[in-house]
Amino acid sequence: MFLMLFSGSFSVVSAHDEKDSFTSKDDMSATSNELIQSRNYVGGFLSYMTITNGGDIDGNVFGISLSPYELDLVPGINSNFGFGAFLGRREGDFALEAGYSQSQHSAYWGVGTPFSSTGTASYQSVDINFKRYLFTEQQMQPFILAGLALPWVTYPLASTDGLGNFSSFCISGVGFNLGGGVEFYFDDSFSIFGTVFQRWNKFDTSVGYRDIDWALSLEGDGVNVTSGATMSL
Repeated sequence: MFLMLFSGSFSVVSAHDEKDSFTSKDDMSATSNELIQSRNYVGGFLSYMTITNGGDIDGNVFGISLSPYELDLVPGINSNFGFGAFLGRREGDFALEAGYSQSQHSAYWGVGTPFSSTGTASYQSVDINFKRYLFTEQQMQPFILAGLALPWVTYPLASTDGLGNFSSFCISGVGFNLGGGVEFYFDDSFSIFGTVFQRWNKFDTSVGYRDIDWALSLEGDGVNVTSGATMSL
């Protein structure tokens, strides 16, 4: 009798253990459905950047001070290609990236007036972007992007004291990025991606020949496109 009870108890315990073991395998299988669990990575990209679409930086803005004298131009800039790099951390569906981008542009001021001129401009930005991935069990994963930017535009020789001395003129401010893209993972260590996003810029700081503060409030919006690759660290 004792042996029968012991055997019955052992059978119940064994069945219970097997059920628990089976459940834990299901949990592991469900977790492994996501292609990327977590990764630290570095990336680089080529870009096509614009800053004038629907904004105030149209090549007709200037500041002039009479005492002391200083003339500062804010030329418009044409779209052009650039490049950048970033560091990122991904956990499941989400990723956070910190990056830097730079592009060189042809610039223009006072088009259609006797004072029209052309030149160059450097557009740079430091960005922190948040990504939300979709279809994370697939190699091809769309994502939504939102982030903050610290952009600045530098115009060589756009500031003068009126005595034949010139310096660069720089405007800077804050921006907001919103867009999306798609990333293709060859495996959890290497991927390629493409992104399209809108950046809204608000430039409220300037530095010229005499560091005069113009209390700027210039908007410079534009659609930007990037394409690049990432590698796990």
